[in-house]
Amino acid sequence: MAKLIKAEIYKLFHSIYLWCIFACYLVLNSILLVDYIKRGMTCLTSSLYFGFFLFFIIGAIAVLFFGNEFDQRVIQNYVTAGNSRTAIFFAKVIVFLTGSVSIIVITLLIHALIGMIFLGEPLDIKTIVCLIPSFIATCTVPVFIGFLFKDIGKTLAGSLIFFVLSVASVNTKGIMEWAIYLPDAQRLLAYKGVFFDYLPMNIIIDVIWTIVFLIASYAVFCRSNLK
Repeated sequence: MAKLIKAEIYKLFHSIYLWCIFACYLVLNSILLVDYIKRGMTCLTSSLYFGFFLFFIIGAIAVLFFGNEFDQRVIQNYVTAGNSRTAIFFAKVIVFLTGSVSIIVITLLIHALIGMIFLGEPLDIKTIVCLIPSFIATCTVPVFIGFLFKDIGKTLAGSLIFFVLSVASVNTKGIMEWAIYLPDAQRLLAYKGVFFDYLPMNIIIDVIWTIVFLIASYAVFCRSNLK
């Protein structure tokens, strides 16, 4: 599996699409948060808020990692070459989650540092670190969608549908009472300043969400007909 992980890391860092996705996520988030900073919000809380509405950009990485590689028969060739499905699954999931979560975290760190250096805001590393489990949990959904559909178009459509449902849910009256059950919406609790009031439950929900979607993804992949 180590060789597969190295291969996935190599493809990750040598893909121009990944860097474009990161640049797009960072630039859009940076542009949008300017107005909220003028309203008195910190750079970090503004970045947390708008990052929720930009998750569809992160979902595009799943199209590259799963949909495209199934379409190009890269994953099928891994199996034909004698690699176990378990090794392939964990190699792709580990690198995908690491790359996706890193984009989110690095963006938050950049904005937090900008706030500290130019606006004198406190560097709130604790909130960023404690939100990482929610980012991981959220990114397991595109993993499941990618392994379920094994297709570029359907993986993209599935990720967009999940994004739309997530946005619709936070626009529902009383959502702050239920945001704890939707991992990516937990960043809105941080935006409201009440995230740490629910921290133990947040982590439990994130762990359950992650386990459920990874098990489902693994089951779907193992049962897939890759001919």
